[in-house]
Amino acid sequence: MGASTQEPTGDLLGAFERLGGAAHLLLKGHSADKVTLQLAQLGAMKVVCTVRKPADAIASWMTTFGFTLEQSLGHMEDWLRMFSAIRSWSLIVP
Repeated sequence: MGASTQEPTGDLLGAFERLGGAAHLLLKGHSADKVTLQLAQLGAMKVVCTVRKPADAIASWMTTFGFTLEQSLGHMEDWLRMFSAIRSWSLIVP
């Protein structure tokens, strides 16, 4: 199967450049760029989305990352837009 690597990033191409000798790459992120969305749509990558209660996610952004309520709501809006774009190609884990 080959070695695997993982990193929390929204920079898919940068992650590939840092892949080293690994055969598999696992990315964790809250956003996806155009290239990532296109690869998902083409089936060139597997997508797994975990979902949670919106209020819990907003509270987490505020306590963990120090975002304001307004910033957290903006992140939620961005995530919902991305999720709606990749939903049909994703394994969704509640």
